[in-house]
Amino acid sequence: MNSRSRDTAVTFAMGFAALAGIILLAQAVDHIQDVDNQVAERTQQRYCEGVAIWQAEAARGVTIDRRAGYPDHLGIAAEQCPGASQAGLVDYTPTGPRQLVQF
Repeated sequence: MNSRSRDTAVTFAMGFAALAGIILLAQAVDHIQDVDNQVAERTQQRYCEGVAIWQAEAARGVTIDRRAGYPDHLGIAAEQCPGASQAGLVDYTPTGPRQLVQF
């Protein structure tokens, strides 16, 4: 094998390795985006569940200091939570000091 064909073979191998690396990187980025979307969907689902629990307890007349869940503090439930606008969720406006945790 002469020097020129060896250089061509090395160049081809390096190009092939670079192409394989780019393909693997693209697949990794795609997987990360899929996982990120799944996490975002689950986070929104949990937020909507907490708001729904809060609103259901409000409808039952449970006082604020005894309710489970949490109010729509982001103000997105009507737009982002399935069925929230049809359920007639009430707006929560705090009137006193906010209590984050009750023991």
